[in-house]
Parts: sequence; structure tokens; C-alpha cells
Amino acid sequence: MFLALADDECHEVIPGSHNRWRTPIEHDVLLPKNMKDAGVPHTPSWDGKSPLPGQTAIRLKPGEALIRVGSNIHTGHTVPQRERNTIAIGWSKWGGPSDEEPKVADARHAWQLDPAVREALPHEWMKTAWDRWAETQKLGDTLEDRYAPFDINQIKSGKVVGWRTELEKQAAAAGAAWERGQTVSSATNG
Repeated sequence: MFLALADDECHEVIPGSHNRWRTPIEHDVLLPKNMKDAGVPHTPSWDGKSPLPGQTAIRLKPGEALIRVGSNIHTGHTVPQRERNTIAIGWSKWGGPSDEEPKVADARHAWQLDPAVREALPHEWMKTAWDRWAETQKLGDTLEDRYAPFDINQIKSGKVVGWRTELEKQAAAAGAAWERGQTVSSATNG
């Protein structure tokens, strides 16, 4: 669910796509480039920017919400130079403890791994759900793994924000000299 706190113009969905087989163009759009490069069969048919057939734009006003099933084909875009103020809520059924290695959290959601987020949750069941989710995620080793570009610019301007770990401290101290993809170990070894 996406609850708009301000005008939200980023959603495009293909209604009913969660309930049918993918068309050749949809398969082309959804198949990651590395899989295409590895030879997974597909029909090249999308130019990488045109709207998809049957795509519907959803424009939300403050207080309006979009609720969709996650398997629905959806795209989105951001409006340059405008912060998006939307509350996103997801639900999934817990399948028990995982034996898989935790994945690096998407930079857009890495902030949720901050223990202060867990402590701010008002109910124990929410903390249990957070614990289960957090076991499947880990912070990456670069600013790009943890932060959106706006936040990275703030850190490079000298502000130690976010988790205030050695990564953020060193990047803030280095400012513009801190390179994309740089880690604490590359800073101390380089």
C-alpha cells in the first residue's frame, strides 16, 4: 500500500497482470540484463523507455492510497528535484527462519535497519516482525548501499548523518574526495 502525504505521480501499473502469463514485451522488460547477457531466451521488443501496453498511470493526492498485489507489473518514476512523501506499507507471510545469507538492503530501505526504528515500534509483535525481517537484510559497505543521493551529498558536505559509523565519519571528513563505491577498508588501505 502506498499512502500519499503529498502529490504522488510515480505509479504505473498494468491492471490484471498479476493474474496471467507475461506477454513477450513484459518478459523482455522484467528479465534482468545479466540474465539476457547469460543467454536466457527472450524476445527483444522494448526500447527501455516507452510505456508498456496496457499501462495505467496512478496519480495520488494527499490522503489517497494505492493498494496493489506485489506480483502486478508496475513501474515508477520520480519527479526530479522533488522529494517523494509517501508511506509505503508491505505485508508478507513469514516462512520461518532462513538458511540464506542476508541480502544487502536496498539503499531506499536501508534506514529501516537502524535499531532506533525497531525501538520506536509501539507493540512487541511489531518488534518481532522487524527482527524476522532484519535477519534477512544487512547494510552494505558503501554509502551508495545505505543512502539515497541526497543523503550522500549531505554526508559529503561534512554532516555525519544516519548510523554514524566509521563509514559515515570518514566520508564526512573526506568530503568531495570520497569516491563512489569507496569503503572504510579501501579508505584505510588506499
